[in-house]
Amino acid sequence: MQACDATARINDAQKLTQPNSEKRKAILDCLPTMFDTIHLICQSTDCSLITKQQLVHKIISNNLDIEETSEVEELLGLLEELVPGWMCKKSTCNGEFLYCIKRLPDPDSVRTRLSEAV
Repeated sequence: MQACDATARINDAQKLTQPNSEKRKAILDCLPTMFDTIHLICQSTDCSLITKQQLVHKIISNNLDIEETSEVEELLGLLEELVPGWMCKKSTCNGEFLYCIKRLPDPDSVRTRLSEAV
């Protein structure tokens, strides 16, 4: 059963890496909005560390277009890749994940970079 899961993940990853993939374009289109949402969450709570569970919950409650946690997790993964200096995920000793989100002097430049990734 695990081999099927791994194959499915590889196929999904291959679909996302195809330049003309509609799914990839739709996901990339959401990145600037996701960035804004996370930036707003961190500013309003004045935090730089947040658990993955808390962040996902806050994103879903602040963004009516997103309903699936898997969609949020996929977007978070892309943000980690595309903006590693702003956001990174760390594992804790009890198995939870914490997101470390740095304050940005110029969030507009990051938003512009994410818009250009589309």
